[in-house]
Amino acid sequence: MRKLIPSLVFGILSLTVLSPACGDSTIKVGVYQNRPLLFTEDDQARGFAIDILNNIAAGEHWTLDYVPGTWPECLNRLETGEIDLLAGIAYSRTREERYDFNKETVFTNWAQVFRRKGSGIHTFLDFQGKIIGVLKGDIHYRVLQDILNRFQVECQFNEADTYDLILEMLATGQADAGVINRVYGMIHARSYDIEKTTIIFNPIEIRFATRKNRHPELLRRIDDHLKALKVDPDSLYYRYLDKWFFSDRPFQMPEWLFFGLAGLGLLSALLLGVALLFRQQVKNRTRALSESQERYRSLADATFEAIFVFYNGSCIDTNRAATKMFGYSSREFLGMDAL
Repeated sequence: MRKLIPSLVFGILSLTVLSPACGDSTIKVGVYQNRPLLFTEDDQARGFAIDILNNIAAGEHWTLDYVPGTWPECLNRLETGEIDLLAGIAYSRTREERYDFNKETVFTNWAQVFRRKGSGIHTFLDFQGKIIGVLKGDIHYRVLQDILNRFQVECQFNEADTYDLILEMLATGQADAGVINRVYGMIHARSYDIEKTTIIFNPIEIRFATRKNRHPELLRRIDDHLKALKVDPDSLYYRYLDKWFFSDRPFQMPEWLFFGLAGLGLLSALLLGVALLFRQQVKNRTRALSESQERYRSLADATFEAIFVFYNGSCIDTNRAATKMFGYSSREFLGMDAL
């Protein structure tokens, strides 16, 4: 009995220390600049992962204390215990040896290479002798090193604390190419006079992480909420997804197009029967149809989600994201049967 009592006391104390998510608790969360996934603006934490976490915290009665910092600072604070949770971290088996991850994926992402204009970079082999901007401590950075070592490509890495600094390196000529996560690059690279390449690699799962063996209950409860949110197509998860990843697309169908089509229809009725003007009208309609098809293609290729168009059970069209995601060409997809 004497041995049992100290063991019970130790077990209770351990549960209290290792599970700050039980009851009303304050959880320190690391936040770095990775818009729109997570970032700070006007001293407020914002972004897709932050909205998800705030929603979970409200249901669990947690108090969240967001701690801003650079990516290397966030990793260091997680390892030293200065923060309890890190949002927006890519899962890998190597990292799992150092941190605990929740099981449910928050978001899927991958790396894309951007280049300085005139750099001549089209493949990994073109990295030979070049300066490459990378994010310090980034999982894409480590994977890129492995790829280049296998190809025996030697280059110089210029490490930065933020993705914005990498984009600035390219715009100012301090780097020939830079590795950015595809969502960040899709939104922010347009502000810089640089070029996007077709080099895409390292698909990753974005999750939440804690210090090893410290907060298993916290991660379990996050998973419970994420599963429930993702099962319901009308849940806040998908509203947040639309808010942060789809509301700021570069291509939007303009209102004037609808008014233009209506005006064209009226003009067609007024000029019906006039041979010369009818010929011009046909020409205008043909051009409008061509522009409509081009606009559809631009919209389809601008999205980062795979699109397949099926007719009578066979594939008749795909977008650029589908070819990159599955490794087939557009022609190879044509005629494939729907699963």
